[in-house]
Amino acid sequence: MTTPVSDSQVVLAKFLGSYLFYLAAFMPMLSYPFILERYTHESIAVDIGGVLSLGLGITLFGAFFMALGCFASSLTRSQIVAAMITFAAGTGLYITGYLSDLPTSDPQWWHYVLRHTSMLLHMEDFSTGILDTRHIFLYFSLTGVFLFLTCKSVESRRWK
Repeated sequence: MTTPVSDSQVVLAKFLGSYLFYLAAFMPMLSYPFILERYTHESIAVDIGGVLSLGLGITLFGAFFMALGCFASSLTRSQIVAAMITFAAGTGLYITGYLSDLPTSDPQWWHYVLRHTSMLLHMEDFSTGILDTRHIFLYFSLTGVFLFLTCKSVESRRWK
């Protein structure tokens, strides 16, 4: 609380640190299709557009979850509680993808909300090589919202 840096700089540093670690962990994944193409006995061609689209989807997906984790971390002082909040929220968002696939005879408003927030459907488009700006905007906006909420949560500690 007495550091010469602002709260937003602290939040962005924590987010960028975790996000760069996430990206470093997933960087080798981009080489897997090319290794498969090189060492397989059959002649297969790797769709570079699909690989790059999936890479973009994974990086946006990770940015959202890193921002969600930063927000959960700002709510509590315990690392275990923050990890459990992040895990529960992430699992809940993941499960909504399965709930949106349930067959309904008369779809209600909540069915459409679940389909639009389904992380599975967004990643399905990225994995097939489809770059839909709605998905990109969703991940950018959710990342921004959670970073904003994290800044406000850290700022509120000064007044407690």
